[in-house]
Amino acid sequence: TYLQVLAGERFLQQAEGNRLKQIVIRAPRGIIYDRNGKPLVYNSSFFFLYINPPDWPTDEAAQNQLSTSVGQILGQSDWHPAINVKSYQPVLVAEKLPYDQALRLLALSRTEPSLQVTLEPSRSYISDNALAHIVGYTGSLSDTDQKNPKYKDYAHNDILGKNGIELEYENYLR
Repeated sequence: TYLQVLAGERFLQQAEGNRLKQIVIRAPRGIIYDRNGKPLVYNSSFFFLYINPPDWPTDEAAQNQLSTSVGQILGQSDWHPAINVKSYQPVLVAEKLPYDQALRLLALSRTEPSLQVTLEPSRSYISDNALAHIVGYTGSLSDTDQKNPKYKDYAHNDILGKNGIELEYENYLR
């Protein structure tokens, strides 16, 4: 009776938090064109594999079995992801997966809630190497970037411009 009457509101909020799961959908970055309107950089879709730490098995035998299953699909015999189980943020463990691997991992994710296979945009650079230093490149948010107030609104898995036009026009391309 005490729980329902005096702490009911607090338990309702906890229940709502357990019921809802926030999923981030990465938006494609802007396309970079040359002066003639020809794209120098565009977005392609690729498969990515994430692990949700709260759902990762706590039993060592189950961890080893899941790691072996995923490793076989990825073609890595000794695959063991480094996971901080105290984190609630998904951890990127494989990117730009081939279609056949992604489908097998997607099938496995149906029975393993810790695995999440997503289709996300990724940068494709069609310019030759002569423009690489001008166009620049993108990368994940680093620990140093996270300390920069300029990137306070970025999530830990976000992609940002690291050099060249990608960095200079980050606010527009994001």
